[in-house]
Amino acid sequence: MCRLIDNLNNTELVRLAFGWNFKSWSHALKVANFSFPNRLDRILEIGASGHSMVGIIFDGLASEIVISYYDDEQRIEVERYLSLVRQKCHLKSKYVLKQIDATSVEGDFDIVIMKSVLGGLFRKNSSSKSDVSEFIDNLISRTVKREGLLISIDNGKSFFESILSRFGARKNQWRFFKNSEFKKATRQAEFGVISSFSFGTRLGFVGYVLDNYMIYPLDLILFRLWRHNPTVIVSVFNGYQ
Repeated sequence: MCRLIDNLNNTELVRLAFGWNFKSWSHALKVANFSFPNRLDRILEIGASGHSMVGIIFDGLASEIVISYYDDEQRIEVERYLSLVRQKCHLKSKYVLKQIDATSVEGDFDIVIMKSVLGGLFRKNSSSKSDVSEFIDNLISRTVKREGLLISIDNGKSFFESILSRFGARKNQWRFFKNSEFKKATRQAEFGVISSFSFGTRLGFVGYVLDNYMIYPLDLILFRLWRHNPTVIVSVFNGYQ
């Protein structure tokens, strides 16, 4: 675990891994404090983009990290982003870019990780909570070793959800979660009260500063007082093939 903590304390690596609101999202993973297999051969990230690549947080811990994309247009963005990461960080693991469909991908991975993926795959107007649970079960059976892990980092329903529902991804029926909806998770960690959307994706550098150096420190205080509606939820599931 100490090596993962080292990576999570590497500000540049964390910023590139998590993209928007990187301090809030990485904080939730850091406090999860989970254990993983001693030997990590292969890791799969589902849902990398031209803005974040959370799989790199395991750089140096696994022999191979597979970064997936959905189509050729996204491949160009992911390739460009991985090139940027290589310029800024001395990466140690082998990286493989691969086109996958999350609903059918198969493999034999020690860890499968996805950030802000489930909400987009299972939008409120076209799916149900049971669809999410069934997908998680199926994904684990298809891709995760018996002793491996699935880690999902998801957007939580904030206290202000009714107000925010008209904006951003929420307006497009993106699904936001309560931690209790991930019933089979063996470990969970949460964080956030007001870090419920990204200023950085809307206001550029000014938004980046607001997200990470004003809202995040405020959330460190607020989350001690109000923990009922976390905005970032980390759920860890054991493999059970």
